Amino acid sequence: MDFLVRIFLGFIVVGAFGAISYLKKLVNFSGLIMGFIVGFTVFVFPQQGLELFLLLLTFHLTAGLFTKYKYNVKNRLGVAEEKKGARAWTNVFANGLIPAALAFMEGMRSDPVFVYGFVGAVSSAMADTLSNEIGVLYKYKPRMITNLKEKVNPGTSGAISPLGEAVIALSGLLIGFMAYLAGLAPWFIIPVSLVSAFIGNTVDSFLGATVQAIYYCENCRKETEKKVHSCGSITKLVRGNEKINNHVVNFFMSLTGCLTGILLYYFFI
Repeated sequence: MDFLVRIFLGFIVVGAFGAISYLKKLVNFSGLIMGFIVGFTVFVFPQQGLELFLLLLTFHLTAGLFTKYKYNVKNRLGVAEEKKGARAWTNVFANGLIPAALAFMEGMRSDPVFVYGFVGAVSSAMADTLSNEIGVLYKYKPRMITNLKEKVNPGTSGAISPLGEAVIALSGLLIGFMAYLAGLAPWFIIPVSLVSAFIGNTVDSFLGATVQAIYYCENCRKETEKKVHSCGSITKLVRGNEKINNHVVNFFMSLTGCLTGILLYYFFI
Protein backbone atom coordinates (compact mmCIF):
# COMPACT_ATOMS: atom_id res chain seq x y z
CA MET A 1 0.00 0.00 0.00
CA ASP A 2 1.32 3.43 -0.97
CA PHE A 3 2.48 5.52 2.00
CA LEU A 4 0.20 8.47 1.14
CA VAL A 5 -2.76 6.10 0.91
CA ARG A 6 -1.86 4.68 4.36
CA ILE A 7 -1.79 8.22 5.77
CA PHE A 8 -5.22 8.97 4.32
CA LEU A 9 -6.70 5.69 5.55
CA GLY A 10 -5.00 6.18 8.91
CA PHE A 11 -6.79 9.47 9.47
CA ILE A 12 -10.12 7.94 8.49
CA VAL A 13 -9.89 4.58 10.28
CA VAL A 14 -8.07 5.66 13.45
CA GLY A 15 -10.11 8.86 13.66
CA ALA A 16 -13.38 6.91 13.33
CA PHE A 17 -12.51 4.44 16.07
CA GLY A 18 -11.26 7.29 18.22
CA ALA A 19 -14.53 9.19 17.83
CA ILE A 20 -16.55 6.07 18.67
CA SER A 21 -14.38 5.42 21.74
CA TYR A 22 -14.86 9.00 22.91
CA LEU A 23 -18.63 8.99 22.35
CA LYS A 24 -18.92 5.65 24.18
CA LYS A 25 -16.77 7.14 26.98
CA LEU A 26 -14.05 4.51 26.67
CA VAL A 27 -11.56 7.42 26.72
CA ASN A 28 -11.74 11.05 27.77
CA PHE A 29 -10.56 13.87 25.49
CA SER A 30 -6.90 13.55 26.47
CA GLY A 31 -7.13 9.78 25.96
CA LEU A 32 -8.68 10.40 22.54
CA ILE A 33 -5.74 12.56 21.41
CA MET A 34 -3.07 10.21 22.75
CA GLY A 35 -4.93 7.20 21.38
CA PHE A 36 -5.02 8.78 17.94
CA ILE A 37 -1.26 9.43 18.00
CA VAL A 38 -0.52 5.83 19.03
CA GLY A 39 -3.07 4.30 16.65
CA PHE A 40 -2.02 6.46 13.70
CA THR A 41 1.64 5.55 14.23
CA VAL A 42 0.84 1.85 14.33
CA PHE A 43 -1.47 2.00 11.30
CA VAL A 44 0.70 4.14 9.01
CA PHE A 45 4.38 3.41 9.52
CA PRO A 46 4.87 -0.39 9.62
CA GLN A 47 4.73 -2.59 6.53
CA GLN A 48 2.05 -4.65 8.32
CA GLY A 49 0.31 -1.68 9.83
CA LEU A 50 -3.26 -2.88 9.40
CA GLU A 51 -2.52 -6.22 11.07
CA LEU A 52 -0.68 -4.60 13.99
CA PHE A 53 -3.43 -2.01 14.35
CA LEU A 54 -6.02 -4.80 14.64
CA LEU A 55 -4.12 -6.22 17.64
CA LEU A 56 -3.96 -2.79 19.25
CA LEU A 57 -7.64 -2.20 18.52
CA THR A 58 -8.53 -5.55 20.11
CA PHE A 59 -6.72 -4.50 23.27
CA HIS A 60 -8.30 -1.04 23.29
CA LEU A 61 -11.90 -2.18 22.76
CA THR A 62 -11.64 -5.13 25.14
CA ALA A 63 -10.00 -2.98 27.82
CA GLY A 64 -12.70 -0.33 27.41
CA LEU A 65 -15.47 -2.92 27.66
CA PHE A 66 -14.16 -4.53 30.83
CA THR A 67 -13.25 -1.19 32.42
CA LYS A 68 -16.98 -0.44 32.29
CA TYR A 69 -17.96 -3.98 33.30
CA LYS A 70 -19.57 -3.75 36.75
CA TYR A 71 -18.00 -0.31 37.12
CA ASN A 72 -20.41 0.73 39.87
CA VAL A 73 -19.46 -2.34 41.89
CA LYS A 74 -15.75 -1.62 41.45
CA ASN A 75 -16.27 2.06 42.27
CA ARG A 76 -18.15 1.13 45.44
CA LEU A 77 -15.25 -1.11 46.45
CA GLY A 78 -12.86 1.77 45.75
CA VAL A 79 -10.90 -0.14 43.09
CA ALA A 80 -12.20 1.51 39.89
CA GLU A 81 -9.10 2.72 38.01
CA GLU A 82 -10.49 5.46 35.81
CA LYS A 83 -13.11 8.15 36.32
CA LYS A 84 -16.42 6.84 34.95
CA GLY A 85 -14.48 4.11 33.14
CA ALA A 86 -12.95 6.53 30.60
CA ARG A 87 -9.19 6.16 30.19
CA ALA A 88 -6.99 9.25 30.17
CA TRP A 89 -3.86 10.03 28.14
CA THR A 90 -1.58 8.79 30.92
CA ASN A 91 -3.01 5.29 30.70
CA VAL A 92 -2.92 5.26 26.89
CA PHE A 93 0.65 6.58 26.87
CA ALA A 94 1.92 4.04 29.43
CA ASN A 95 0.45 1.10 27.51
CA GLY A 96 0.86 2.45 23.97
CA LEU A 97 4.32 4.03 23.85
CA ILE A 98 6.25 0.77 23.44
CA PRO A 99 3.96 -0.70 20.74
CA ALA A 100 4.02 2.62 18.84
CA ALA A 101 7.82 2.78 19.00
CA LEU A 102 8.15 -0.81 17.78
CA ALA A 103 5.69 -0.18 14.94
CA PHE A 104 7.70 2.86 13.87
CA MET A 105 10.96 0.89 13.97
CA GLU A 106 9.40 -1.94 11.94
CA GLY A 107 8.55 0.63 9.30
CA MET A 108 12.13 1.92 9.27
CA ARG A 109 13.68 -1.55 9.09
CA SER A 110 11.41 -4.47 8.33
CA ASP A 111 12.43 -7.14 10.83
CA PRO A 112 10.20 -9.81 12.47
CA VAL A 113 11.80 -9.09 15.84
CA PHE A 114 9.80 -5.87 16.09
CA VAL A 115 6.57 -7.80 15.54
CA TYR A 116 7.45 -10.21 18.36
CA GLY A 117 8.24 -7.28 20.65
CA PHE A 118 4.97 -5.59 19.65
CA VAL A 119 2.93 -8.71 20.39
CA GLY A 120 4.71 -9.17 23.72
CA ALA A 121 3.96 -5.60 24.77
CA VAL A 122 0.31 -5.66 23.68
CA SER A 123 -0.42 -9.06 25.24
CA SER A 124 1.12 -7.87 28.52
CA ALA A 125 -0.90 -4.66 28.51
CA MET A 126 -4.15 -6.42 27.69
CA ALA A 127 -3.51 -9.10 30.33
CA ASP A 128 -2.73 -6.46 32.94
CA THR A 129 -5.85 -4.42 32.20
CA LEU A 130 -8.24 -7.37 32.10
CA SER A 131 -6.75 -9.10 35.15
CA ASN A 132 -7.20 -5.86 37.08
CA GLU A 133 -10.73 -5.15 35.86
CA ILE A 134 -11.95 -8.74 36.26
CA GLY A 135 -9.65 -9.97 39.03
CA VAL A 136 -10.94 -7.43 41.57
CA LEU A 137 -14.34 -9.14 41.33
CA TYR A 138 -12.90 -12.43 42.59
CA LYS A 139 -15.10 -13.50 45.51
CA TYR A 140 -12.18 -14.56 47.69
CA LYS A 141 -9.32 -12.41 48.98
CA PRO A 142 -6.24 -12.37 46.70
CA ARG A 143 -2.70 -12.89 47.99
CA MET A 144 0.41 -10.73 47.76
CA ILE A 145 2.91 -11.88 45.18
CA THR A 146 5.77 -11.23 47.64
CA ASN A 147 4.12 -13.35 50.34
CA LEU A 148 1.56 -15.87 49.12
CA LYS A 149 0.42 -16.53 52.71
CA GLU A 150 -0.73 -12.92 53.07
CA LYS A 151 -4.35 -12.29 52.14
CA VAL A 152 -5.22 -8.72 51.13
CA ASN A 153 -8.22 -6.74 49.94
CA PRO A 154 -9.23 -6.81 46.24
CA GLY A 155 -7.46 -4.13 44.22
CA THR A 156 -4.33 -4.11 46.40
CA SER A 157 -1.24 -3.41 44.29
CA GLY A 158 0.83 -6.57 43.99
CA ALA A 159 -2.08 -8.91 44.73
CA ILE A 160 -2.71 -11.98 42.58
CA SER A 161 -5.56 -14.47 42.39
CA PRO A 162 -6.46 -17.62 40.42
CA LEU A 163 -9.04 -15.62 38.45
CA GLY A 164 -6.51 -12.92 37.61
CA GLU A 165 -3.91 -15.47 36.48
CA ALA A 166 -6.49 -17.24 34.31
CA VAL A 167 -7.39 -13.93 32.67
CA ILE A 168 -3.69 -13.25 31.99
CA ALA A 169 -3.38 -16.64 30.27
CA LEU A 170 -6.48 -16.10 28.14
CA SER A 171 -5.35 -12.60 27.16
CA GLY A 172 -1.92 -13.82 26.09
CA LEU A 173 -3.42 -16.66 24.08
CA LEU A 174 -5.97 -14.38 22.40
CA ILE A 175 -3.42 -11.81 21.21
CA GLY A 176 -1.02 -14.54 20.09
CA PHE A 177 -3.72 -16.42 18.21
CA MET A 178 -4.89 -13.24 16.49
CA ALA A 179 -1.32 -12.40 15.48
CA TYR A 180 -1.01 -15.89 13.99
CA LEU A 181 -4.32 -15.65 12.12
CA ALA A 182 -3.36 -12.22 10.79
CA GLY A 183 -0.21 -13.73 9.30
CA LEU A 184 2.15 -11.63 11.39
CA ALA A 185 4.19 -14.62 12.51
CA PRO A 186 4.16 -18.45 12.53
CA TRP A 187 2.44 -20.48 15.27
CA PHE A 188 5.31 -19.86 17.72
CA ILE A 189 3.92 -16.36 18.28
CA ILE A 190 1.13 -17.89 20.41
CA PRO A 191 3.37 -19.25 23.21
CA VAL A 192 5.53 -16.11 22.91
CA SER A 193 2.47 -13.97 23.57
CA LEU A 194 1.42 -16.18 26.49
CA VAL A 195 4.85 -16.16 28.15
CA SER A 196 5.26 -12.41 27.58
CA ALA A 197 1.89 -11.74 29.23
CA PHE A 198 2.83 -13.80 32.28
CA ILE A 199 6.32 -12.35 32.72
CA GLY A 200 5.19 -8.78 32.08
CA ASN A 201 2.40 -9.08 34.63
CA THR A 202 4.60 -10.81 37.18
CA VAL A 203 6.95 -7.82 37.01
CA ASP A 204 3.95 -5.50 37.24
CA SER A 205 2.68 -7.23 40.39
CA PHE A 206 6.14 -7.32 41.98
CA LEU A 207 6.68 -3.59 41.38
CA GLY A 208 3.19 -2.89 42.67
CA ALA A 209 3.95 -4.76 45.86
CA THR A 210 7.38 -3.20 46.48
CA VAL A 211 8.07 0.25 45.01
CA GLN A 212 4.79 1.64 43.67
CA ALA A 213 3.34 4.56 45.63
CA ILE A 214 0.42 3.46 47.81
CA TYR A 215 -1.74 5.98 49.67
CA TYR A 216 -4.30 5.77 52.46
CA CYS A 217 -7.67 7.47 52.52
CA GLU A 218 -8.55 8.27 56.12
CA ASN A 219 -12.11 9.12 55.14
CA CYS A 220 -12.83 5.70 53.58
CA ARG A 221 -10.17 3.86 55.57
CA LYS A 222 -8.87 2.24 52.40
CA GLU A 223 -5.57 1.99 50.58
CA THR A 224 -5.45 3.41 47.06
CA GLU A 225 -3.01 4.16 44.23
CA LYS A 226 -4.33 7.71 43.94
CA LYS A 227 -3.29 10.92 45.66
CA VAL A 228 -6.95 11.93 45.61
CA HIS A 229 -9.32 9.08 46.41
CA SER A 230 -12.57 8.52 44.51
CA CYS A 231 -14.42 10.05 47.46
CA GLY A 232 -12.54 13.33 46.86
CA SER A 233 -10.33 13.13 49.94
CA ILE A 234 -6.59 13.88 49.86
CA THR A 235 -4.68 10.71 50.73
CA LYS A 236 -1.41 10.08 52.56
CA LEU A 237 1.57 8.12 51.22
CA VAL A 238 2.02 4.95 53.31
CA ARG A 239 4.59 3.02 51.27
CA GLY A 240 6.50 3.01 48.01
CA ASN A 241 8.06 5.83 46.02
CA GLU A 242 5.84 8.81 45.25
CA LYS A 243 7.41 9.12 41.77
CA ILE A 244 6.40 5.56 40.83
CA ASN A 245 2.68 5.52 40.19
CA ASN A 246 0.55 2.94 38.41
CA HIS A 247 1.34 4.40 34.98
CA VAL A 248 5.09 4.08 35.55
CA VAL A 249 4.59 0.47 36.62
CA ASN A 250 2.45 -0.14 33.52
CA PHE A 251 5.22 1.24 31.31
CA PHE A 252 7.76 -1.17 32.78
CA MET A 253 5.25 -4.00 32.44
CA SER A 254 4.85 -3.17 28.73
CA LEU A 255 8.62 -2.91 28.31
CA THR A 256 9.12 -6.28 30.03
CA GLY A 257 6.56 -7.92 27.76
CA CYS A 258 8.28 -6.39 24.74
CA LEU A 259 11.75 -7.57 25.80
CA THR A 260 10.41 -11.05 26.56
CA GLY A 261 8.98 -11.31 23.05
CA ILE A 262 12.26 -10.13 21.54
CA LEU A 263 14.40 -12.51 23.61
CA LEU A 264 12.18 -15.49 22.78
CA TYR A 265 12.48 -14.61 19.11
CA TYR A 266 16.28 -14.50 19.23
CA PHE A 267 16.58 -17.69 21.29
CA PHE A 268 14.13 -19.89 19.45
CA ILE A 269 13.58 -18.54 15.92
